[in-house]
Amino acid sequence: MLFCESHDTRRTGKLDTDTDGAARSYHPGDTGIDYLANAGSPGNWYGVLTSGGSPVVQDSNDPAPGYYVSTTAMYASKARSTSQCHYVDAERLSYLVLPGSSSFRSNAGEARFARALVHASDSAPGRARAHTHTPR
Repeated sequence: MLFCESHDTRRTGKLDTDTDGAARSYHPGDTGIDYLANAGSPGNWYGVLTSGGSPVVQDSNDPAPGYYVSTTAMYASKARSTSQCHYVDAERLSYLVLPGSSSFRSNAGEARFARALVHASDSAPGRARAHTHTPR
Protein backbone atom coordinates (compact mmCIF):
# COMPACT_ATOMS: atom_id res chain seq x y z
CA MET A 1 0.00 0.00 0.00
CA LEU A 2 1.08 3.53 -0.65
CA PHE A 3 0.13 6.86 0.83
CA CYS A 4 0.59 9.77 -1.55
CA GLU A 5 0.08 13.41 -0.65
CA SER A 6 0.08 16.20 -3.19
CA HIS A 7 -1.67 19.58 -3.45
CA ASP A 8 -3.83 18.80 -0.41
CA THR A 9 -4.88 15.49 -1.91
CA ARG A 10 -4.26 12.24 -0.08
CA ARG A 11 -4.81 8.82 -1.58
CA THR A 12 -3.86 5.26 -0.88
CA GLY A 13 -3.42 2.46 -3.35
CA LYS A 14 -1.49 -0.69 -4.22
CA LEU A 15 1.81 -0.45 -6.09
CA ASP A 16 4.07 -3.12 -7.52
CA THR A 17 7.83 -2.90 -7.88
CA ASP A 18 8.86 -1.68 -11.34
CA THR A 19 12.40 -2.23 -12.55
CA ASP A 20 12.01 -0.83 -16.07
CA GLY A 21 15.16 1.07 -16.95
CA ALA A 22 17.43 -1.11 -14.81
CA ALA A 23 20.26 -2.66 -16.82
CA ARG A 24 19.67 -6.07 -15.20
CA SER A 25 15.87 -5.91 -15.46
CA TYR A 26 15.16 -8.34 -18.32
CA HIS A 27 17.26 -11.19 -19.68
CA PRO A 28 16.50 -13.53 -22.61
CA GLY A 29 16.82 -16.48 -20.21
CA ASP A 30 14.34 -14.88 -17.75
CA THR A 31 17.09 -14.50 -15.13
CA GLY A 32 16.82 -10.72 -14.74
CA ILE A 33 15.66 -8.91 -11.62
CA ASP A 34 12.14 -8.79 -13.10
CA TYR A 35 10.11 -11.47 -14.81
CA LEU A 36 10.47 -11.32 -18.58
CA ALA A 37 6.66 -11.56 -18.85
CA ASN A 38 6.51 -8.04 -17.37
CA ALA A 39 8.31 -6.73 -20.49
CA GLY A 40 5.72 -8.22 -22.85
CA SER A 41 6.01 -11.13 -25.24
CA PRO A 42 6.96 -11.78 -28.88
CA GLY A 43 4.92 -9.43 -31.04
CA ASN A 44 3.89 -7.31 -28.03
CA TRP A 45 6.99 -5.98 -26.22
CA TYR A 46 6.49 -2.87 -24.06
CA GLY A 47 9.18 -2.96 -21.37
CA VAL A 48 12.17 -3.35 -23.65
CA LEU A 49 13.54 -1.60 -26.71
CA THR A 50 12.80 -3.43 -29.96
CA SER A 51 14.18 -3.36 -33.47
CA GLY A 52 12.21 -5.10 -36.18
CA GLY A 53 9.90 -6.52 -33.49
CA SER A 54 12.72 -8.23 -31.55
CA PRO A 55 14.18 -7.02 -28.23
CA VAL A 56 17.51 -5.19 -28.45
CA VAL A 57 20.28 -6.85 -26.43
CA GLN A 58 22.83 -4.72 -24.56
CA ASP A 59 26.28 -4.85 -26.11
CA SER A 60 29.76 -4.71 -24.56
CA ASN A 61 29.50 -0.92 -24.13
CA ASP A 62 26.39 -1.24 -21.94
CA PRO A 63 26.26 -1.93 -18.18
CA ALA A 64 24.88 -5.49 -18.50
CA PRO A 65 25.85 -7.08 -21.83
CA GLY A 66 23.48 -9.88 -22.82
CA TYR A 67 20.44 -8.36 -21.06
CA TYR A 68 17.69 -6.63 -23.00
CA VAL A 69 17.70 -2.81 -23.18
CA SER A 70 15.00 -1.86 -20.66
CA THR A 71 13.33 1.45 -21.45
CA THR A 72 11.65 4.27 -19.53
CA ALA A 73 9.51 7.19 -20.72
CA MET A 74 12.14 9.57 -19.38
CA TYR A 75 15.74 9.45 -20.45
CA ALA A 76 18.76 10.38 -18.41
CA SER A 77 21.50 11.18 -20.88
CA LYS A 78 22.54 12.00 -24.41
CA ALA A 79 23.64 8.40 -24.99
CA ARG A 80 22.34 6.74 -28.13
CA SER A 81 18.73 5.57 -27.74
CA THR A 82 19.76 1.95 -28.40
CA SER A 83 22.04 2.01 -25.33
CA GLN A 84 20.87 1.10 -21.84
CA CYS A 85 22.70 4.23 -20.64
CA HIS A 86 20.07 6.39 -22.38
CA TYR A 87 17.32 5.40 -19.92
CA VAL A 88 16.71 6.19 -16.23
CA ASP A 89 18.30 3.40 -14.15
CA ALA A 90 15.74 2.02 -11.70
CA GLU A 91 18.51 0.50 -9.59
CA ARG A 92 20.08 3.93 -9.00
CA LEU A 93 17.02 6.20 -8.99
CA SER A 94 13.84 5.05 -7.30
CA TYR A 95 10.63 6.10 -8.96
CA LEU A 96 6.92 5.33 -8.97
CA VAL A 97 4.89 4.18 -11.92
CA LEU A 98 1.21 5.01 -11.73
CA PRO A 99 -1.17 2.95 -13.85
CA GLY A 100 -3.37 4.86 -16.31
CA SER A 101 -6.46 3.81 -14.37
CA SER A 102 -5.01 5.21 -11.15
CA SER A 103 -6.74 8.01 -9.26
CA PHE A 104 -3.25 9.48 -8.70
CA ARG A 105 -2.42 12.12 -11.28
CA SER A 106 1.06 13.35 -12.06
CA ASN A 107 3.18 14.56 -14.94
CA ALA A 108 6.30 12.73 -16.15
CA GLY A 109 9.30 13.71 -14.04
CA GLU A 110 7.21 15.39 -11.35
CA ALA A 111 8.37 14.87 -7.76
CA ARG A 112 5.89 13.36 -5.32
CA PHE A 113 6.03 12.30 -1.70
CA ALA A 114 5.05 8.72 -0.97
CA ARG A 115 5.52 6.35 1.92
CA ALA A 116 4.81 2.67 2.34
CA LEU A 117 2.02 1.64 4.69
CA VAL A 118 3.29 -1.94 4.82
CA HIS A 119 6.46 -2.91 6.66
CA ALA A 120 9.29 -4.06 4.37
CA SER A 121 9.38 -7.49 6.05
CA ASP A 122 5.82 -8.09 4.77
CA SER A 123 7.17 -8.26 1.21
CA ALA A 124 9.04 -11.22 -0.19
CA PRO A 125 12.67 -10.37 -1.05
CA GLY A 126 14.11 -11.11 -4.44
CA ARG A 127 12.82 -10.41 -7.90
CA ALA A 128 10.13 -7.90 -8.69
CA ARG A 129 6.60 -9.16 -8.29
CA ALA A 130 5.17 -10.26 -11.62
CA HIS A 131 1.96 -8.49 -12.54
CA THR A 132 0.19 -11.73 -13.44
CA HIS A 133 2.27 -14.28 -11.50
CA THR A 134 3.15 -14.99 -7.90
CA PRO A 135 6.68 -14.08 -6.73
CA ARG A 136 9.36 -16.69 -7.26
